[in-house]
Amino acid sequence: MPQENPACSNSDGALRSLRGASSGITTTGAVSYGPTTLGVSTAGTPRFGASITG
Repeated sequence: MPQENPACSNSDGALRSLRGASSGITTTGAVSYGPTTLGVSTAGTPRFGASITG
């Protein structure tokens, strides 16, 4: 399970996607989604993205 970010106190969660290049990971073309971006309710603690691994 992904580690919680200690700077984030609300457990809403987020999903970030970074690209790879021959030189390693790059932020070029990176995307970030949170629950409100996709219309997921933030009531309670949705922990958006917590079950996605791989």
